[in-house]
Formats: sequence, structure tokens, C-alpha cells
Amino acid sequence: MPMENYKYKAFISYRHTKPDSDIAEAIHRMIETFKVPKGVDPGKASTPFRVFRDREELAARNLTDSIEEALRTSEYLIVICSKRTPLSEWCAHEIQTFRQLHGDDKVVPVLIEGEPFESFPEPLKDLKWKRSDEEEEIIQDVLAAELRPASVQAKDFPGYETLEREDPQALTAYTKEALALLKTEKYRIMAGLLKCNYGDLKQRDKERRMRLVMVVSALLSALFLVFGIFMFNAYTQAEAARREAVQNSASVLMKSAADMSNAGDRIKAILVAEEAMKDITADMESYKDLRARTNAVFSNPLYSSGAALSTVLNTRNIFTFFNLSPDGSSVAAGTGADSVGLYDSKTGELLHRIPGHQQQVKLVSFSPDGKYLVSTGFDSRTLVHDLSTLELVKEIPFSGTVMASQFVMNGEYLCLAFQDAISSSFYWVRSEDWSVAHSITETQGLSSIRFSNQRPEILMIYSSELGGQNLTRIDATNGQILRSYGPIELPPSDSTYMPEFQDLRFLQAHYVDDEKAILGLIEDNIIKMDAQTGEVLYMTKGEYNHENPPFIIAQEQNLFFTLGTSEVNRHNLENGELEESIFLRGGILKAMAYEKTTNTLAVSHDSGRISLWQDGVITDSEFDFGGGVPQEMEFLPDGSALLASDHMKAQIRILDLLPKNTIQSIHAQFIASSQDRSKRLYYDGFAFLLDDGFPGESPLHKLNLPSDRWAASVRDAQNFRISNDGKWIVLNDSGYSEELGKNINRLKVYDVEKDSLENIDLTDFEPVYQITPDSKQLLIAETGVPARLIDLDTKAVVRELEGVTGSGDHMGFSVDGKSFYLNRLSGSAQLYDFETGMEIGLFPGEILHSEGDPQNIRLIYLDNETLYKQRGEGITETVELDFVSADAAMSFQDLTLFDPLNEHLFVIRNGGDRAHCYLFDGESGHLLKAFHPTVTSYEVQGFFSQDGNAIGMDEYFNTSPIDPLDDSIDAEYSYMSGTTVYRLLDENALIEQARQLTGGRTLTQEERGELGLTKQ
Repeated sequence: MPMENYKYKAFISYRHTKPDSDIAEAIHRMIETFKVPKGVDPGKASTPFRVFRDREELAARNLTDSIEEALRTSEYLIVICSKRTPLSEWCAHEIQTFRQLHGDDKVVPVLIEGEPFESFPEPLKDLKWKRSDEEEEIIQDVLAAELRPASVQAKDFPGYETLEREDPQALTAYTKEALALLKTEKYRIMAGLLKCNYGDLKQRDKERRMRLVMVVSALLSALFLVFGIFMFNAYTQAEAARREAVQNSASVLMKSAADMSNAGDRIKAILVAEEAMKDITADMESYKDLRARTNAVFSNPLYSSGAALSTVLNTRNIFTFFNLSPDGSSVAAGTGADSVGLYDSKTGELLHRIPGHQQQVKLVSFSPDGKYLVSTGFDSRTLVHDLSTLELVKEIPFSGTVMASQFVMNGEYLCLAFQDAISSSFYWVRSEDWSVAHSITETQGLSSIRFSNQRPEILMIYSSELGGQNLTRIDATNGQILRSYGPIELPPSDSTYMPEFQDLRFLQAHYVDDEKAILGLIEDNIIKMDAQTGEVLYMTKGEYNHENPPFIIAQEQNLFFTLGTSEVNRHNLENGELEESIFLRGGILKAMAYEKTTNTLAVSHDSGRISLWQDGVITDSEFDFGGGVPQEMEFLPDGSALLASDHMKAQIRILDLLPKNTIQSIHAQFIASSQDRSKRLYYDGFAFLLDDGFPGESPLHKLNLPSDRWAASVRDAQNFRISNDGKWIVLNDSGYSEELGKNINRLKVYDVEKDSLENIDLTDFEPVYQITPDSKQLLIAETGVPARLIDLDTKAVVRELEGVTGSGDHMGFSVDGKSFYLNRLSGSAQLYDFETGMEIGLFPGEILHSEGDPQNIRLIYLDNETLYKQRGEGITETVELDFVSADAAMSFQDLTLFDPLNEHLFVIRNGGDRAHCYLFDGESGHLLKAFHPTVTSYEVQGFFSQDGNAIGMDEYFNTSPIDPLDDSIDAEYSYMSGTTVYRLLDENALIEQARQLTGGRTLTQEERGELGLTKQ
């Protein structure tokens, strides 16, 4: 066909997959926009060129007339060759049709993947390209162009087809590399289309572009002054838009981080917060705000006296059971629909995903030596993987639903239990070669089984009574009964409802004493029997939770725990005696776990809370698990963390049990702090204690201040005042006097140095009072009378302040003592000149801090959820707090403290069922940390240290229901109250500790995808 009759310069044939289609589109655009440089014979080219690129994949047998017409009127055929091209019948037909129409020397192959022998369709493999009349060359030896990056040519390259299916982001990156090669390879393609020399074409095009650059440069130089201002403004606007976009994106990510932190996934929250701050610079408008929000996310897991949710393992497996590796470094669980996940047991990072199952995995088990991992799923497949290589070692075929998977006899055998509609099957599998050594089938209904760890034997509890005996030991080698136990003669029932009927069935049974004995439960009776003879060694009676396993046995400690409805009982294993009863609030008890190294017991409630008992002390009560009811709990070997799971929640939660940044834990209730914050008063249930140094650096001094009226706790701690020198303690002692037989209004003044107590009479039942900063005088304001200033040594009235009347919520002095303020119950505050007694001003809310001359005073006050900072008569700054009032109800017993040194605000809300404590950044208003004390018996109090680098508060309180003053009860009174003091971290220390907590973990590609982040 003559050249002038060609409609298209080229026809592009390609597979309609990625990246073939992207590269075809780029070549299409390149040809149609290519400028033929001067010096190339114009007879060989007509520009602009037109290119035909088929955009629809059709069946080969339906080659349309339009496609045939396009092939007929195209001068050249360009074929994009990848490993999937030979699979296209359509491409093969296009090549064959073009060769029949135009011959072989106008076919231009472009290789993008693989080698020619595996990426060329069959019609290309026998293609000849005549170079002259005397010789011809095989076209795959003289490729027109090659768009294969070095990484695509590597032996370990998985292939574009695999990447398109499994890693689209990586495919995009490789595609960009291939298109970058087109910048030079385009000359090879165009040299073929123009029938000219490749080197000559490249050089001439370079010269053409250089001439163009020179012309453009000259024009730009001439127009530079004209467009300079415009371009500068455009750049400024673009940069502003970029900065705004970066900050908006960071704000969205920070919101996600905060949500994750509040939901308990605090390690991941730290990673997301760091990602949000990655492109934020200190000169950006939102820097301070974002930095404060980051510090809040970092702070959440870094201040804790006991359990704190660390991270969440989202298994996406409906039935989530887990198993810890022998060294405690990793945890295994079914993941997704068909895999096993190996996670870091401290950071929650997904280390490996092990495929192989066809349905969800139910149970997983590590071998005792940590070499193998066994997984059993709902696909009736049991797979054994070598953990050093993650390769499948053995598939053990069994049928039915798996009920148990456990290594016994030091890992010599793997015991498996399966159940179907009519029977239960048990297998002993040799770990040496994974062959079945023993198996038995049981058709009776079972409610519980225990595998022996010393011999092939099972302890079975049948769901129905069999002749008075439903507990049996079975020999697994032959299925023979070794011994049946019962019936056991029980003491008479205490029940008034049909006491003649007793259920003699065993409800629970465990091996104890190296399997020489059995510990069982019948009704409310714990029975220890000789395993060989069945002799009852002892029997104890109590109240136990029959719905859940009531035993935790600590053989080495010679103790066991039993689970009741609302208490845990600690027994001596040797004789069964009850040693301690631990009452736990929060709902019916469901499950428990014990860690012998730290002597710690974890107990879950049906309300979804967890309580922790350690060495006789309840360190956490009613800890919020964060969703679901923990049914499976296990400690790390060193006791540093607790893993817990609700089997139906598709999650495993890691609770960090190590105290974070605690300076001191004081087994006493915090009462009050001096105004300069140098002295603190505590009450331990029996006596008052005074601390006169930095927390944790000085001993507590016991005082003789009478304490019998407060019994276990002080319920009116806000009535106490301490002088800055620690000499005076003043408290409101108004109430009914047994001695006088009437109600009296008075303050008690205790002289710490003289150990003496004196009274000051009042006219008001609830006055407001404060000791002056010099520790010499006491100012008292009462309703209906002028305020009185009293000398603490003589108790004489020094002067009256006529303009100061009425009671209030709190009184405080400025740092220098030149002014004082009254926070009224009405929700307003008055500031007074101490020398004249004249009012300086009236302010909304409550005053938290004042200092300086009354005429130019620096004032900090809080109104609702806004912090006001004022100098003189003008407000200098307002800060809105990240505070949601619905989280905690307000009350008259709330406490608000401000530290002017570090700009921290501490708010304690005592309304509702439980107290809530909030630490805020006073500069940004962002919440740094929320504390949730377990105190329910009195109002929580708190304090800042004198330098502002520490914070303390009441955090826990537990007491037995026994009244310590009731002499008729012969029982030891159990009391425990506690105050925790935390060191407040500066920003650098906060960042460093947060990074240490993540343990080097990074966000996975899946997590980045969920957050809308592209691969970096």
C-alpha cells in the first residue's frame, strides 16, 4: 500500500492488563506527540502521526471489520510483550493478520517483562526481519525496544500478574520505572517507524531540544520581569495550599490516633501519631496544636500504676483462641479466614502470616521446645509448621470439630480431641514423626476432659451420672477404665429448698500433686482424692461458680484459687483450708489466670472488667477491658503483661502490667497539700501521715492527730488545710458533740510541733478558710459576719475584713500573700486585696492561681471548659479544653489544680459512680492523660509537687465488709487504700519512652492502606 494511503502510522497490540495497558497508552501518546527533528528525510514521515490502539478485549473469533480495517491502514504494528501476552488469542490474530497484509519487517516488538522465548506470542517467534537482500535476522535478537527495569529482570521478580493480584502498590512503582525507560527507548521505537539510524535520530532530537531550550530561555528572560511577581504569588499560594493540605491530613491522622488510643490500641496509636507529624514543621500554623495532641497520644500508655491497655490484635477470626510461645515472645492465633498469625506478644506486631487452611483456624499450640506450631481449623485439617522456616511439616487428617489441642509428656506427644454429632475422639500423636500412637472413641456425653502430662491417660467428666460415678480415668492406649470415682458422701445441704436432693456429680476435676491426687468439685464441696485409690484426703465447703472453671492451681506455691460469684478464695493445697477471701466488685466473676513469679491473679467479670490481685493487695479493681468479656487470659512468663480474649470478639488485647513513671505508691489516702505544695497529708486508715519533701524522697511522719471519727477513710478531706511550714493543720470539726449533747460549729487547729489540739468557735456550719502563705495566720469567712484574721499561736482575732462575708467553695492566697480569692458555690469568684479587704474584681467560674501586685495581678481562672489567663484588667489568652462533660458528672467535691511552672491543669470530677481525673496541657487545652481511679468510698483528691514535675492522686481503695470497730466479730480487718505519684515527662522524654514502647514496630502495608496512606 502506498505511504499516502496509510491512515495510521502504527497499530498497538497489547493485553488489557496492568502494566501492559499503561505502557501501551504511554507509547501511543509518545508517537502522536513526537517531533521529527530536522535532517530526517521528510519523505519517511508525515507528522503529526496517528496511532490506533484497541481498547476493547474481544474474542479472537469475533475479529471485527473495523479492527481489520485499522490493521490494513496501519504502516507499522507495535506489540507490547509480557509473560501474559502469549495467552491472548486476540494479540496472536492481530500479529498474524498484520503479517499477511504487510509482511514481517514492519512489526516492532517492545519487551516489558520476561525473555523473548516466554513473552513473544507464537506468530512473533518465527518472525524474520530482512535487513538487506543478502541477509535476514531473527527479530527477537534485534528488539525494537526494551522497557524492563533491572528489578524486573531479577530472578526473584514475582511477575506482573502476581503483583497485580497481591501488591497493586508495588505494581504501580514498577510501572513508573518502566515508563522512565521510555524516555530513551522511544528513539529505538521511532527509528524503526522512521526507518532511520537510532543514534542519528537521538542526536538530532537532542539538538532540536537544545535549540528549543535556547529559544524558550530567551523568551523567559524577556518575560521574567513581567511574570515574576505573578509566579511568586502563585508559588506562595501553592505553598500555602500545600501546607494547609499537609496540616489537614495530619489532623485527620491524629484524630485516628486518638480514637485508637482511647479504644486501647495505644502502641498503634503512637505509630499513627508519629506518621501524622512526619511532614509537620515547627513553622506551621497547627504545629503547637498537633504537637500537643501527639503528646496526649504518647502520654496515654506512659502513666499507669497497674494494668493499662497497650494494644489490640485484630485477628478477624470469629473464634479467637490464642497460645503463647514457651519463651513468651510471640503469640499465635487464627487470623482471617484461612491463616495463622504470629504476633509479637508485647507490641502486637504481626510477624508472620502462615497460610494453609481452607477455613478459619480454631486452636493453635506451640510445642514445648518452641520448634513447631500446630493449628487445627474448621476445615478438619491439623497442620504442623516448622517455626524456623514456616514450612509445612505434616498434615494430620482428622474429622469433626476440634475441642482440644495440647502437648504432653514434655512434648513427646500431641493430644487432640475432636467431637462430632455422636462421639468424641482422642488421639496421641508422636511429635517425633507425627504419627498416631493411640486413639480412643467415647460415645458418652462429656462435660470436661483433662490430659495427663505424665502418661497416656485422660481424666473425663461425663455430662450424666453413671451409677453415681461420672468422673473416670481412661487408659489412652486401650480405652480401658483405670478408675471411676464416687459416689462421695457429702455433708448435709444447707439449702432450705428440697435439701434431700443432692447432685453428686463432679462438676470440675484437675490433677494435682504430680498427678498423684485429684482435686474435684461436687456442688459446693471441694474434694481432694488419692488418684489411685479414690480415698478422700479432705473436703471443704464454700460457694463456687459452677458455670465456669473454678480452679487455678499453683503447685509450687502449695495453693489453689477457687472462683465464686463475686469473690476469689485462696486455699492451702495440702489441707484445703481457706487462707483468704478476696471480694471483687464489678459483676459475676467469669475467668481467672495466675502468674506465680509475681504472685498475681487476674479475674474477669461478666461486665467486661478485669481485677488484679498481687501479694495480698488488689492493685486494680474493675479495670475496663474495652469490649466483650475476657474468657481466656494468660500472663507473659515475666508477669509484665496479660493477654486476654473474648473468643467471640476477633480480638486479643494486651494489658501492660508494669508501672509507668510512678515515683511512689503510698498505701494511704491523700488528704491535703499546703498552698506552696511542699507538704502533703495522708491517712492510712489508722493514723495521719505528713510528707514534707519531694514525693518519694522523704519518710512519712506519723501524727497524733485524732482519727477515730474517720474509721477506714476520711470522707471530708477537702476540709483540711496545711500551713506552708508544716506546723499547722486546720480542719472543720462541726457536728454533733456527744460530750455537750448538741450540734457545735468549730474548727480544730492542730499544732504538729507541740502535738496539741485547740478549737476555734464558728457561727457558720460550713465556713471557708485558709492559712496565710507566711504560716502565721488563719483567714475565716462565714455567712452573715465579717471575715476574721486569727493568729494561729494565740488564736486571737488580729483584724476583721468588713467587706468579706459569706461562705464559699474554696479560698486561696496569691503566691506573695498580697491578695486572696473566694470561689463561690454560685459559680463565680471574687478577688480581694488582703491588706485593705477591698474587692478587686468579680470573675466567672473559679480562680486557680494568682500572683503579683493587686493592681497588675496575674490571674488564671476556669469557667466551664475554658481557661482564662489575665494580666491586670485585660484577658491575655483563652484556652478551650478537650473536655467532654458527659464523661464524668460534676459535683461540689470536684477539685481543680493549676501548675503555673509547666502550664498543666489537673481536674478531678467526683460526681457519678466513680471519679475521673484529667491532666491537660494548659497552653493548648488538649487532654494529656485521663486517669480512672477505682476509689468509690470517698472523694478523690490530688496534688502537684512543688516544682510541678510530679502529680499524685488517690487511685485505689478496697476494704472487707467487716466493720473494724465491731468487737463482736472475731476477724482480721482487711483495708487497703492507695495514692500514686507520677513523674511528669517533658516532651523529649515523652517521645523517647513512646518509641521504646513500640519496640521498633512499624505500620504494616495493610494498616497503612486502612489509614489511606500510600507505600513509602
